[in-house]
Amino acid sequence: MQEYQLSLEDCDRVLSLKPGHFGCLSGKGMCHMSLGQGKQAAATFKRALTVHPGMGGALQALDRLDRKGNLQKLLVPRADEVIQAIESNRSAPSSWELGSGLRGDGNDGVAVDWDVHQVAPDGSGGPLTYFFRVGFRNKSIGTVPVRSLGRFYVLRFESGRVFPIMRPTEGAAEFYLEPGEEYRYAWIFSVSQPLAEMHGGMLLDRPSRAATSDRERFVGANLPVLPVSQAPEVGVQHLEVLAEGHVFMGQLDLTQLDK
Repeated sequence: MQEYQLSLEDCDRVLSLKPGHFGCLSGKGMCHMSLGQGKQAAATFKRALTVHPGMGGALQALDRLDRKGNLQKLLVPRADEVIQAIESNRSAPSSWELGSGLRGDGNDGVAVDWDVHQVAPDGSGGPLTYFFRVGFRNKSIGTVPVRSLGRFYVLRFESGRVFPIMRPTEGAAEFYLEPGEEYRYAWIFSVSQPLAEMHGGMLLDRPSRAATSDRERFVGANLPVLPVSQAPEVGVQHLEVLAEGHVFMGQLDLTQLDK
C-alpha cells in the first residue's frame, strides 16, 4: 500500500519482540530504500546479513547501495598501486589497503592460484591467444562465508605497454563460498603482441560481517605475478581438458591494445 512510515513502525514493533528477525530487517531496509533513506537502508540490510549471511534479497539490495562505492574505495586503488609499481620497475606490495589506514596481509583466509597456457599458433599470422585459469578456496573450516565483489588484472606487454582491466563480479561472474569450498573459472585473451606478465586481485566480502569495519568485512585476495612469457604451448584440442572443472567466462579480444 506504499505506507512505508507505518510499515517501519510495524517493523520496529516486531524487532522489539525478536531482534534477530532477518525477514523483518530486510523488509525494514526496503522501506527505507523506498523513502530514499539510503544510509538507514544500508545499515538495516547489514544487520539482516549479520544474522543470515546468505540472504539473497538483502545482499542484492546492499549491492545496489554500496557495491560501486566499495570497488572505487578498495579495488581501484589497489589496481593503481600495482600499475605504478610496474611502471617504476618495482615489485607490487604484497599487502592491500582495506580502509581506515589499515593494510591487509594479502589473502586473509582465502587461497588463490592461477596459471596460463598459450594456444599454439595455426600458422595464419593471426592474434596470439592465451588460456587462463583461476582458482579461489575459502581455506579454513572455521572461517565464515565469502562472496566476490570485483576483480582486476594488470597486463604488461613485452613492448612495455601496461593495461588494466577491472570488472565487478555480477550475475554469472559472482561466486559465494562456504568454508572449505572452492571456485574455479577460465577465460581466453586474444592479443596482437606477446604478453610478458600479468598481475591481479579479487575483492571479496564476508556478508556476516557486513556491519563491521572494512578490515573485518573485506578480503583483498592477491594473485601472484604470472610470467605469461613462459607459458607452455598447447593445441586448441587440449583446451577442453584444461577447462574441466572450471566455469568458462568466454573470450576477450584485446588485439587493438598494442598496435
